[in-house]
Formats: sequence, C-alpha cells, structure tokens
Amino acid sequence: MNDRIQALLDGNLSEEDREALNVLLRTDAAARVEFAQQMKLHALLTWRAGAVSVTTPKAKAPMWRSTWQWAGWAAAAALVISFTLLLVSPNPAAAAVSQIISAWEQAMDRTYTISVLAGDSWQPLRDGRSVGYESATLHLRGRSEFVLVRPLAHGGQVITGSDGQTNWDIRGKGPVRVSADTSRFRGGIPGEYQNLPFVDLSSLFQSLAADYDLTVHEVADDLTLQRLSAHKRNRDKRGLPRMEFLFRKETGKVVKMELHGLPEEKGGPRAVSLTLSSETTFPSDFFTHHAHHEPEREVIVEPAQRHP
Repeated sequence: MNDRIQALLDGNLSEEDREALNVLLRTDAAARVEFAQQMKLHALLTWRAGAVSVTTPKAKAPMWRSTWQWAGWAAAAALVISFTLLLVSPNPAAAAVSQIISAWEQAMDRTYTISVLAGDSWQPLRDGRSVGYESATLHLRGRSEFVLVRPLAHGGQVITGSDGQTNWDIRGKGPVRVSADTSRFRGGIPGEYQNLPFVDLSSLFQSLAADYDLTVHEVADDLTLQRLSAHKRNRDKRGLPRMEFLFRKETGKVVKMELHGLPEEKGGPRAVSLTLSSETTFPSDFFTHHAHHEPEREVIVEPAQRHP
C-alpha cells in the first residue's frame, strides 16, 4: 500500500494500481486510517516547504500567529481533500458509490415500498397459499434489522423480520416461528437468493466494482437526482444481472432501487422496484416479533442448527 501511495503522490500511479488501492480503501477501515494519516502528513510537509501559497492577513500582532496557523492548516486540509478525491473518486461512478455508502451507513429508520416491474406479483408458498410483492413494504434499521410485510392472496399477511439477533416469521394467524440463525426466514427479501446483502447495502456497494460495470446518469426530469446503473460482467457468476439506484446528488440518499433478473424457478417477480416511502422513526421494539402479534400467539423456537 505504501508504494502505491507514494506513486500517487509522485503522479505515477497506474490505473490498475489505482483500482487496487480503491478496493483496499473501500473494504479495509485500517487502510483508510493509514491513508488519511499519510495524506495529512504529506499536506503539512508540502505547506511547510512553501509549496502552498498562504497570504498572511494584516492584523494586530497578538492575532498574527493564530491566523497563520489557521491558514496553514486550512491549506493542508485542502490538499488532503484534493488527494483523497483524486484517489477515491477517479470517476463519477466511484464518487457515487462512496457517497451512497456514506449515506446508507448514517441512515436511520426507513421504509421502502415494493412494486413489481416484471413477472408474477404472487409467489406460491409450501403450504399452498400465495404471498404477494406488489405494495409490500420493507422496513430497515442499521445493517441487520428488518421487517418485511407481504400480503397473502386470500387475506392476512406474512410478516418476516429480525432484530439483529433473532429472526422470526409470522404467516397469517399461524404461530410465530423464531430462530437464532440470522440467515433464517430471509428468502422473501428481494435478491436474497443471489447473495445480495440488501439489508446491509453498504457491503453490496463495497463489492460492486469487482463484478459490475458501473455508470452514472443524470435524471432529466429531476436535476436533484442521479442514477447509478450496475451491469454484471460475467453471466456465469452468481448475482443479479442488472441493478439501478436512484439517489440524491447532494446527500447520496437512495430514494429508489430496481432489481432485475430475480429467479423465476420459484415463481414470483422477475424484477422489482423499491421506493423510499417513509423515514419515520419506529418504536425501539419494532424489529422484534412481539410488536407484530397479540401476546397469546403461539411462539415456536426452532432448534439451533447442528454443524459437523
């Protein structure tokens, strides 16, 4: 990593090494800390060597030293920012990915409403009933908490969720099934079968560049938005063939997602959109199963999976 940083500072960093350094910085927190420290040190040394022009304002003597220091630090900070943008954002797609990751990690509670773009809006369940995706809602908090609410064909709902430690599933008036396996009951989340870490979207974006071609487009009818398109390079690799993310230019907040190429072998939709419909803060227990059924409902705790 140090050799690549030095090459960056010397202006000799190849595109291959730039991309490798980008991947490292997006996936390794320790590397980001080291990079920031080296950029700060380089900026300060550059300023002290006189490479950065700083005009000392005319002021009274007691203020001169503090003003000079402030101006110098400001110049150094400007250098850090410029170098960071040069590396982490060599193109609009990389800049968009970085912005979206930052916004997603800072996001509080939010709700996305699902619409079916292609395929069947109903998916058969093993018990003979069908569950729907049109107008279903996905509530999110943090990286692991979710509640997915889908309608049943002849009344009632399927409510699936996780509080980050326990996953649970409620089908109509049936019992509540609970599991300590945090991968249990997640099959209904769009893209789950394609290893799409949808709830933890920042992890998805950190890995997109490895397998997808990314492009950024302006949105003609709303200049406050941009669209990030992701097309998978290798058809044989697991994953959705195409994804679209509509986000706000200023904040990186994702207001709409489109997932194309969902599996057809189990029925249901081939493509869906998820539109941000609410950012209301939920009660503290909202992502537990207790908040979604009456107290007397039967609760079945699944035994822990045995691993060889």
